[in-house]
Amino acid sequence: MLSGSTDVNPDAVYRATEYGLPASVECPFCRGRETELHSPFGSALSVATYWCNHCRTAFEWFKRGPGEHLPERPGPHEDG
Repeated sequence: MLSGSTDVNPDAVYRATEYGLPASVECPFCRGRETELHSPFGSALSVATYWCNHCRTAFEWFKRGPGEHLPERPGPHEDG
């Protein structure tokens, strides 16, 4: 996949749904949504590892139960 592509690997979508995880999540580094599941388990059972196709970085995403969300955080150029 090319950097910045909005296409998601169909195999990644299948694997994510197989584990009850979202096919893509927001990248904590560039805030892009061009991400895909890299591994359903990260350094602990409570995290999954995703890959960002935009900034080409792997990151861990904390699994949460339904309705459990972290508060919104300001963007990189917003005061908050």
